[in-house]
Amino acid sequence: MLLSSQEKAHGLLEPQVKEVTIALLEIIRETEDDNMANVLQKIVPLYTAQLLPMAYEITDHLATNFSEVIETDAGSDEKAITVMGLLNTLETVLGAMKENPEIMAEIEKTVLRVVGHILHHNIIEYYEEAMSLLCNLTAKKISEDMWKILELLYQVFEKEGFDYFTDIMPVLHNYITVDTNAFVSNKNHILAIFNMVKIVLTAKNEDESEMFAAKLLEVMVLQCSGKIDNCLPSIVELVHNRVTRKVKTMELRAMLLQVLIAIMYCNQHLLFTILDNLQESVPNISIIQHFIKQWIHDIECFMGIHDRKLCVLGICTLLEMGPARPALDEVLLKLLPSCLVRFDGLKRAYKAQAEAEEDSSSEEDEEDEDNEVLSSDEDDIE
Repeated sequence: MLLSSQEKAHGLLEPQVKEVTIALLEIIRETEDDNMANVLQKIVPLYTAQLLPMAYEITDHLATNFSEVIETDAGSDEKAITVMGLLNTLETVLGAMKENPEIMAEIEKTVLRVVGHILHHNIIEYYEEAMSLLCNLTAKKISEDMWKILELLYQVFEKEGFDYFTDIMPVLHNYITVDTNAFVSNKNHILAIFNMVKIVLTAKNEDESEMFAAKLLEVMVLQCSGKIDNCLPSIVELVHNRVTRKVKTMELRAMLLQVLIAIMYCNQHLLFTILDNLQESVPNISIIQHFIKQWIHDIECFMGIHDRKLCVLGICTLLEMGPARPALDEVLLKLLPSCLVRFDGLKRAYKAQAEAEEDSSSEEDEEDEDNEVLSSDEDDIE
């Protein structure tokens, strides 16, 4: 409470923060009290610089404590609360140390010991926390050990189904974006993510995980542009098959169309070649025309700044193709107006974003002022 509400108290604790931290770790280990873990979660971000030299000691202490607690026969509720406290504290430590690559490399193996135990023993109640730890470990750099974890994640996904895909997705996103060259250098990396997405999109029950799966495909297409062209036919076929099945929400349909728009933006000629090759399986309707018509029809469903920008770029790509453009007489007159609609939407979205950032900044300033007033009042009382 003192650290949370009184900024001036921070300086008073600083000279003894290492000793206090060691004492807290001992108390946590002896009592398994999650309240003490909560205290440590407040101390680490406040005194990150002072605790850097003992980051490994803190992490190892928490990991060892986790191993001891997870093997006990204590009541399930009490045990779960303690374990959650330890995992959340580990995440706090990773978050505080993430800007220091040397420290992160030093504590990575220790954290992976915890994550590995959860995944290998299928302790599903802690999967969400395990994924949060992996997300922190992959936020800035992907080590060799972390690439091995991708294989383990794939095995877990195959075993548990896609119930936890939404938890895994941020980690997969990091694998694609943080070290793209390493990602595309091994076809098994690409195949693992594609297979996970395929399982989600070919399942019969539509849910939030399909949105995440489609988004992951879009990220892979844009991030790996020109590096995974041999995979695009499989991606296009997967998306086409899903979008032609019943789609309950406009948001999911827009996200699926967005994958095709991303491919068109990266390699328009290849997209239309692939769609032409798929035409044999759908003799009664032009796949290309259906795609473009549906896109223009759903143009208002592309809501975010990124989505609107991609729409505009996609329409511009179509217009720039000139004579090479597929026969789109029915929708050609709608392309430019649709582009203008998206530009107007972008303008409004940027304005709303700027206002939100300004409000957030103002609230932070007011909070700082309130803290200063509180501090002044306390001084007057004393």
